[in-house]
Amino acid sequence: RHHLAKFRVLNEAKNDHSAAVEAGRGLSAAASDNPEILNGFAWGLLTEPNTKGRYNNLALASAEAMSRAPGGDDWSSLDTLALAKFESGSTREAVTLQKQAVERCPNEGMRIMLRESLAKYEAAPKK
Repeated sequence: RHHLAKFRVLNEAKNDHSAAVEAGRGLSAAASDNPEILNGFAWGLLTEPNTKGRYNNLALASAEAMSRAPGGDDWSSLDTLALAKFESGSTREAVTLQKQAVERCPNEGMRIMLRESLAKYEAAPKK
């Protein structure tokens, strides 16, 4: 919690990118065994208007840490890691991960959304 609050203050109030990245790294290290926290943090970095596109490397590092944590390989985690890979330019890996997310997702409604992301990744130039 402390690291997340610090990240938000540094990002939003102080607009200090490098210090916010350090706070984010601290959050990732402190939550290294909690894939839910890492997933939420990485997803937020990738999708929220005040962080989208500004912290792709931090989001990728958090998502990769999430994937190494016990339980960090469920469909939701794979979806986040795929988006982090896609946003960092690793489109081939994003496609592979998103296919796994679709396969593991038990909810048909969510699978529709996951397939939409997969189609976007598949349409992008492969790197």
